[in-house]
Amino acid sequence: MKSTTKRILAVAAVLGLGTVAAFAATGKTCGAWSGRHEMRMAMRNTWQLEAAPGQRDPQRLADALKLKPEQQASWQAYVATLASPGGDHGAAAAPGSAASTAPERLEGALADAQQREQRAHARLEAMKALYAQLSPEQRKVFDDAKATPFRSRHVHDGSDRS
Repeated sequence: MKSTTKRILAVAAVLGLGTVAAFAATGKTCGAWSGRHEMRMAMRNTWQLEAAPGQRDPQRLADALKLKPEQQASWQAYVATLASPGGDHGAAAAPGSAASTAPERLEGALADAQQREQRAHARLEAMKALYAQLSPEQRKVFDDAKATPFRSRHVHDGSDRS
């Protein structure tokens, strides 16, 4: 009886490995993950296209605000803070390098977080300077355009979680 059970388990293992190998060879996925990446990318692209003015493109927000010449300097300062830093993330210790230890990687992550915080503070100061120069109508447009950039887009049940 024991040898029969062992043979059945061995055959099942071989068949299971054969199935996995067949899927790996074709490059396809199976089950619930099939097509999920493509679906998420399509949803992301749709969300970007339907974004409010200025949420993805500062020029659209500038057009919607109808900025006056005296507001241009603060607008340019604000837009400069939106640019991607393009810096050297994790310069203290590259995550994949053989020389980096766990404490070095954590120090690098902490340094990156501090840089992100500094950029956020600079962005806030530039936003406050611009906002102070906007008329009430322009502030309404700006507020509407910047209403949701920090909210999670991962609400699945349709409820409003603030």
